[in-house]
Amino acid sequence: MRKTHERRTLMAEQKVITRNRPIKSCQYCYNHKLKCDKAQPCSACISCKTTDQCIYGFAKKSSKFSSGTITAKDKPINKKPFRMTMQRIKKVGKGSAVYKSKFSYPFFSSSINDKILSAGQFDKSEFADVSARNELHKFDRSASPARSLEEGLALLPSSKEAALSHVETYFERIHPILPLFSQERVINAFTDVYHSLHVREAVDVINLLVIMAIFFCSSYAEVASGVIPDLLLCNNYYRTIRLLLDILEFPFRPHLEPLQAFTAVHFVIDPNMVDASAYAPMLVRMGQELGLHKGLTTDTIESKLMWNMLLYIEGSSSVVRGFPFLASASVMNEVPLPELEADIDCGYPISFTIGRCKINHVFRDIMELTSRKNITLEELESAEAKIETLYKEICTINVSLLKNHPAYSAYYSSTLNVFLYRLHLRYYALSCLKSEEDKLLYKTSHVVSSEGPIDIMGILAVKQKLRKEVIQLSLLLLLHTYKRLVQKDIDKFAWYTRGSTVMQYLFVIIKDVFENPEQPLEISEFSAIFRQTIDDDMLEIIQGSPVLCKYVLVEGVLALMELKLVALWSNEDIYKLLLVKAVKDRVW
Repeated sequence: MRKTHERRTLMAEQKVITRNRPIKSCQYCYNHKLKCDKAQPCSACISCKTTDQCIYGFAKKSSKFSSGTITAKDKPINKKPFRMTMQRIKKVGKGSAVYKSKFSYPFFSSSINDKILSAGQFDKSEFADVSARNELHKFDRSASPARSLEEGLALLPSSKEAALSHVETYFERIHPILPLFSQERVINAFTDVYHSLHVREAVDVINLLVIMAIFFCSSYAEVASGVIPDLLLCNNYYRTIRLLLDILEFPFRPHLEPLQAFTAVHFVIDPNMVDASAYAPMLVRMGQELGLHKGLTTDTIESKLMWNMLLYIEGSSSVVRGFPFLASASVMNEVPLPELEADIDCGYPISFTIGRCKINHVFRDIMELTSRKNITLEELESAEAKIETLYKEICTINVSLLKNHPAYSAYYSSTLNVFLYRLHLRYYALSCLKSEEDKLLYKTSHVVSSEGPIDIMGILAVKQKLRKEVIQLSLLLLLHTYKRLVQKDIDKFAWYTRGSTVMQYLFVIIKDVFENPEQPLEISEFSAIFRQTIDDDMLEIIQGSPVLCKYVLVEGVLALMELKLVALWSNEDIYKLLLVKAVKDRVW
């Protein structure tokens, strides 16, 4: 019996499993797992300058790792390899701590905020009624980098002319909102890379990164607006960008173009900067390493705007989380913003970026006060004076936008006014939230649902003393949000407009209706600085029905968001909207 077993084992060890399928790729493509077009030499070997290895019908090395034959001795017996699938991974473990500042979504119900922040996941059935969700909600920023540069080079269109169509899309859809790259720099990158490919020279990695960032951002914007139906191209561009950043040792080695590329890609993915609070300070620090804060790199308008946009991203990500800014006042003021006159000579609205950065500068002062236990009357008066000055500056900027960029001036102006109201509301939150406390929440394994146990009447019954200015500003913010969403031909900005998540301000108005259902809205009670931001259309809405206008506005904004934005939102944002609708339905 033992001899029979030994004989079978010996025969098994000598048995050879032969590869029947012939290898058609060249030797280089086969060894590096590249797609081979079987030309002589193939395009992959030409791009990689390895034509000497473009050999067909080659003899494989006699190694159990590279050979086409495997002996039974080498083959695992009755043992399947363990594959780590996403279903087996817990990204956030139960019990993980989540810090919640009381200034994070300060006018939303605390119980709703706590429930969302501590949620393990959301009930997918909640989103069944959201018809035709855009593919953007599936995008995964943790995707693995591409395996080789060849994968990235294979994504390039065959001609430079075809590739430049992406440049047009980028400067039409992205650059007006995020002016980081100059058009000259981008064109030079395309010219250099395509020239290198044509003469079979090594491709400059930095220029290739610039191209991939342009490709990704333009493709992502087109997915958002429905021009491209899926994320296939975006995913491939993004994986290549991750590889190129690794090759360039980003963020450990400071280079201007990797900083620009990383910033552009992640701002386009997350325009509200909800997930930017950790990496945004890194961008500012890298900008300092490059001398952007001293104007040492270049003295161009783009360079000045880029430094201020890095500060804007760090600031906005701090505001979202209710944190003070990390950038000091001196750092914020080191590089002056361009003058408004620059708007006349440029093909994009510089004044729109200037306005956002001006708002960001005052936001820093307000968020600095949130870290104080005691705030003096002088500090509050100083902050209020800065806000009043800012209203005048934003009005001047809106005039410049109407004059120099009339096609989309209403969209840009409404956006600036929304940001201005958010700033002013945070100022009033300093007094409204005196009695509130910061919290340390813990992640649970619960699947949250808007149908789950939440006491809507209990939420509405909580007395929160809100100043009349909070109600007025929330109404103005919703009016300008409505105006922003009804503008014509703004689909190209869908990637940016999807950041209009105004649920906490809807909640403020719904709660006010609950407490004061028949109280009219009187324009005469609005302060002078508020009235200067109200246009004739808004005035007509308010004066036409001072009592019902609040009901109509809430319904109108909800309907527009469901029509234009919900398909682009994350599960968390949709869940907040569903909760607000549930509260609204109970009140109505």
